[in-house]
Amino acid sequence: KLIYINYPSNPTGGVASQSLLEETARIILERCQPDVRIYSDEIYEKIIFDGQQHHSISSIPEMTERTIIASGFSKTYAWTGGRIGYAVFPTVEEAEVFKRLNINYFSCVPPYNQEAARVALESPLSKQSVKKMVETFESRRNLILQQINEIPGISCQKPGGAFYLFPNISGICENLGLIEKHHRLPAEEQSSPANIFQMFALYEHQIAVLDRKSFGKIGADGKHFLRLSIAAEQSVLEEGILRLKNAGEDTNGLDRFLQKRPDLTSA
Repeated sequence: KLIYINYPSNPTGGVASQSLLEETARIILERCQPDVRIYSDEIYEKIIFDGQQHHSISSIPEMTERTIIASGFSKTYAWTGGRIGYAVFPTVEEAEVFKRLNINYFSCVPPYNQEAARVALESPLSKQSVKKMVETFESRRNLILQQINEIPGISCQKPGGAFYLFPNISGICENLGLIEKHHRLPAEEQSSPANIFQMFALYEHQIAVLDRKSFGKIGADGKHFLRLSIAAEQSVLEEGILRLKNAGEDTNGLDRFLQKRPDLTSA
């Protein structure tokens, strides 16, 4: 059995405090058998704002031998094309099993990418470069958070890390009558009000976001959230916020979209 945690979080940008992880660990130690593993996705560990620090559940006593740490180079070093990730296992035996699976599933990471990863880890330039990148993300977060909270019908908490915002669009759904309109759709066209708005925003206002259900259906019913990425130039982000605002006011456009449903049309 596996317990999955992800901090800093995608999609919310949430950052776990030491006390939260300690309480989580306490419950795991009380209720789980020793062979239960905690899969701790820490890919955004270096992208943290407001002077906070990253904490790993593996650092808590008795959790090292239960935790699998997963991370990689795509976020910290802005290198998604490198396709280099890694996992740290509590035992050599588990690491060997994982290695055999990887060899057969994916073969191996190209040597030149491995060499680039080594340079990223060892270069004295990396620390300052990553710091500058994180400061840029934090500046964008501050600006876009302010602007998105000024849109009627949207509220968004301040994310502590990663490069996402996770606004609640319940007010927009209500203002557009989208919840009722979604209920009236044929069963085969229903998904969620937030998903309908996601597709409407994409097709009619050319802005790409993701709805709550894109990150798991369990517990998603009645939750009207979108995920926005701030991994773009500031001018692009500001234009995106303007388009999101316009989409949230475009009742006639939504009605036309629901009549056509281009997102359901086969290519």
